[in-house]
Amino acid sequence: YGHQSRMFAGFPQELVKKFGTDNLSYFHHVWTPDPAAFTSNPLLASNFSVVATAKDDKNSSYVVAIEGKKYPFYGTQFHPEKNPFEWHNAAEFPHSLDAVLTAQYYAYFFVNETRKNNHTFSNETAFLNASIYKHVPYHFGVDPEFQQVYILPNYNFTRKSGVKYNVP
Repeated sequence: YGHQSRMFAGFPQELVKKFGTDNLSYFHHVWTPDPAAFTSNPLLASNFSVVATAKDDKNSSYVVAIEGKKYPFYGTQFHPEKNPFEWHNAAEFPHSLDAVLTAQYYAYFFVNETRKNNHTFSNETAFLNASIYKHVPYHFGVDPEFQQVYILPNYNFTRKSGVKYNVP
C-alpha cells in the first residue's frame, strides 16, 4: 500500500520495509475495519485510500492508515507520536531507533502538510484565541494510555476505568 502514499513518500525505503517486521508504533485501537469492509463502503472508498494495513494477533488484516483522495485528510489507527515520549512500563511503547525515526518522519510529513496552508490570523489575539496555548494540559499521572491530554471546554468523557471527567 504505502509505496503510492503521500504520507509514506518521504520515508526511507529501508524503514518502510521494517513496518512489516518490526514494532515501530503503538497500536491501541480496536474499532477499525478490515480492508474489504473499508473498500466496499462507497462513502469511504470514494473519499479515502487505504495506505497501510496491519495484522492482529489472530492474523486478520485491518486498516491502520488512510489518506484523502481529494483533500489532505489523513488518519491512523496507531500512535507514532508516542514512541519518543511515553515511557510507562505497562504499555508496549516501542523505543528503538527505528521507532523514534518513524515518529520523526510522521512529524516532518504532517508539519510539511500544514505549510501548504496559507491561511493566517488577522492578529496575535485571534491566533491565541484559536490555539492550543490557551488550554491547560491535564496530567493523568502514571497512566499507560495517556500521560497528558488537552481537554477542551464543555467536553465530558468517561475513561475505560469508569472515571468520569467533566470540564466546565
